[in-house]
Amino acid sequence: MGNGLADRNITILLLLGVVSLVYSNSIFNGFVWDDEPLILEKRAYFSDPASVADIVVSPDQALNEGATPYYRPITTLTYFLDYHVWKGEPYGYHLENLLLHGSVVLLLYFLICNAFHSHVLALFTSLLFAVHPVNAEAVNFISARNNLLCALFMLASLFTVNRKGFHWVLLFSLTSFFSLLSKEPAVVMPFFLVSLKVLSGEEKQKPDVRVLGASIFIVFLYFLVRVEILGAFTTEAGMEVSVRNLKLVFSTLFENFRLVSFPLDLNALYTFDHVSFRAYKGIFAVAGLALVGFASFRRNTPEPVRAGCLWVLWGFLPISNIVQIPSAPVAERYLYIPLMGFSLVVGYLVHTLYVRRETAGILAMTALVILLSAGTYNRNFVWKGNVSLFQSMIRSDPDNERAHFNLGFEYMEAGRIDLAFFHWKEAIRIDPEFSRAHNNLGNLYALSGDYRSATTHYEKAFSLSPGIIILRYNIARAAELMGEKEKATKYYRMFLRSAEGSPIADHQEKVRKAKEHLKILLRK
Repeated sequence: MGNGLADRNITILLLLGVVSLVYSNSIFNGFVWDDEPLILEKRAYFSDPASVADIVVSPDQALNEGATPYYRPITTLTYFLDYHVWKGEPYGYHLENLLLHGSVVLLLYFLICNAFHSHVLALFTSLLFAVHPVNAEAVNFISARNNLLCALFMLASLFTVNRKGFHWVLLFSLTSFFSLLSKEPAVVMPFFLVSLKVLSGEEKQKPDVRVLGASIFIVFLYFLVRVEILGAFTTEAGMEVSVRNLKLVFSTLFENFRLVSFPLDLNALYTFDHVSFRAYKGIFAVAGLALVGFASFRRNTPEPVRAGCLWVLWGFLPISNIVQIPSAPVAERYLYIPLMGFSLVVGYLVHTLYVRRETAGILAMTALVILLSAGTYNRNFVWKGNVSLFQSMIRSDPDNERAHFNLGFEYMEAGRIDLAFFHWKEAIRIDPEFSRAHNNLGNLYALSGDYRSATTHYEKAFSLSPGIIILRYNIARAAELMGEKEKATKYYRMFLRSAEGSPIADHQEKVRKAKEHLKILLRK
């Protein structure tokens, strides 16, 4: 008993030490990308205690963009608490993400230990998961914390599955519900538990019927709440049955298998073009799916391999784009949960080598951990700030129009107008119908006094995206400066009809200016 406890304590220190070392350079990273509108710029909102109730009963909010198609109140509540502890200091938010990742790693270790009674298998699995480079996005990107929280509550709920007593069923229900309120992929929990019940060859691996019932009920309850809050069962895109979407599903599966197996050429923004369908992708996706399915259903499959494959199978389901994901078709942060199953399968294979040849097994695991850790440590530097992040996207995918667009903003704020101009021109070269890039180029031309070129880009943007209210003001202002009174008057009036009453602060400032300009024009 003493030796076992000592081994477990040493393992805990080892896992926490490895996580801390590999992510030591992430603590001093800043707020990047969506962190700014979702967290940093909402400080006034988070400072109001009444926001807690609003967070619970409202869709997620992005500053100046209104409601998003997501309902993840647990995650948003952590940002609320972070504000009151850390204010605007990013290191505190990064430290919390690191602590959450370390907690998930420890929970995974204990869960594997309890399920398969193997300290070494649990250690190998949790080590692989802890240092895999794909997880760098979920840990470094504060806005991706929902993946950490979802995984934490999912693993916590699995701890209660075969415990005796009704209070354990209640605890399972609570943690399952919290996982769903952190992020949507937790909906697969009933499928995973039912498949274990049907396929597992060991009775101790089969979940209790009460737990299965509770799991199904919790998912049903979650969707009732979701429909009430969002007014939608899934995302706006919904489920599409078409050849085009089938190709996207196969391309997504291929990329997901590639990223967990060979975490090279990582990118924080995978565009639809980057993951476009190719015949070889379809072949490898089907082969990978068949292999995972075969290992899951084969009678003589070792239980750790079966459990790992089922976790991968169900983990891939919500990120497969059967229901199209609004933000991006593929993202490394989406793989945080299914990577646990993959780590279990690989951990079991190395563990098998360890049982046969202890030294060879230790050397193999050491080599894997060092290799993966180096990749993760280097990947952390990419998330240092927006410029390094967007530059890395372009290095990985030079035709990433959104990365060029975002990088243009960073250079604009830094006063590098020439570089902003270059990257927004690149965005339009790649995607001639990128309306926001046209608008931004129009702004640059207007700043230089070239109102004719500015108007060309404003009008192109307006033809592509008439719903962007500010374009009416931009066209009107350029027309006024060129002396085109009728056109300016027309667009100022269009802008005022659209923008009055808008909750966006910039719109209200422009409304005030539009009224002043319109008054001057009408006097002439």
